[in-house]
Amino acid sequence: MGIKPILEAAYGVDGEANDRCEAGRSGHISGRRPLSLTRLQPTPRMTPVPGKRIDIRVSQPGAAGSDHEPTFPPYDGPALFSFGFRPFFLGAALFAGIAVPAWILIFAGTVGSNFLYAPREWHVHEMLFGFLPAIMTGFVLTAMPNWSGRTPLRGVPLATLWGLWLAGRLVVAMPGIGPVAAVVDASFLVALAAIVWREIAMASLWSRMPIGSPGTSGQAPRNTASSSTIFRLPSGRSIRGA
Repeated sequence: MGIKPILEAAYGVDGEANDRCEAGRSGHISGRRPLSLTRLQPTPRMTPVPGKRIDIRVSQPGAAGSDHEPTFPPYDGPALFSFGFRPFFLGAALFAGIAVPAWILIFAGTVGSNFLYAPREWHVHEMLFGFLPAIMTGFVLTAMPNWSGRTPLRGVPLATLWGLWLAGRLVVAMPGIGPVAAVVDASFLVALAAIVWREIAMASLWSRMPIGSPGTSGQAPRNTASSSTIFRLPSGRSIRGA
């Protein structure tokens, strides 16, 4: 029995390839590289393994109708107010870019200030109740719809909430309107707490109660207490020294 039938049966090599192989080994074919039999490998075969069948299911994340990703109605308004992180993260970044250099100039005595608060109190207040709540609001308003599956706050309601935050930053920088400034500044945190608690109650997200309790609701009374103790009277005296 020759090598040709063996190669055809084991490796699927045709007769012509076998002839070239034998001719190459004997040197009858010039200018061609001999065909090495070591380069021919048998085709691997799958051996069935007995056991329990495993079903693999592949789903498309974010597809319409998926149970793992909520879908929301289409939004045709301004892109800035389509999700909570957009106006509040942008506002916080711009506010920090203005407030921090202003504080450095005031602290160095380069420029004077006539804020509602004394310069040091203004800096502390705006970092705790201006910048930080903006970052917190942007995160909560973006993450809450993913937890609850409800439509996110967007459009006019989101623009109104962002306007309250911006109004608080402006009135705090104005002298002589202490009580009005305190009310406007605190109204933003009160509105935010009401929105968060509404979403928790409507979706029964009681596991997210820490976000609504100390996270948002706790900031509103702390802001009011801070404003009631350190804002200046029209005469320039602070309430502590009055």
